[in-house]
Amino acid sequence: MTRYIVDTHIFLWMDSAPNRLSERLRSVVDDDSNVLYLSYAAIWEIQIKVSNGRLKLSLPLKDLISDLKASKLQLLPIQINDIYRTARLPKIHHDPFDRMMIAQALERDMTLITVDEMIRLYDVKTIE
Repeated sequence: MTRYIVDTHIFLWMDSAPNRLSERLRSVVDDDSNVLYLSYAAIWEIQIKVSNGRLKLSLPLKDLISDLKASKLQLLPIQINDIYRTARLPKIHHDPFDRMMIAQALERDMTLITVDEMIRLYDVKTIE
């Protein structure tokens, strides 16, 4: 079993643009032996973008999350050690949501699914 954290853009692609996922990512997402997590940080980021008009969703966020609970994705809460870990990260990426997901992946020895090149500059396992 491999555990993955799904970056915000990957979650959005899974919902509304699955054709943007590479074959490799589709195989990871479709493999029932893998466990996929969506961080609370990603949900918070989505809500902010929806609220300020920068993002339109196929459903209200609350409904997407309800559907999420019935799907393969699990929610990943933010723990205090995740917050402390962000302070020890190099100042490469300044996006607080991405920094939180990096910290969560490091704290839990998980792989982050992302196409964000800045994230791959960290010492964190990624798949694109």
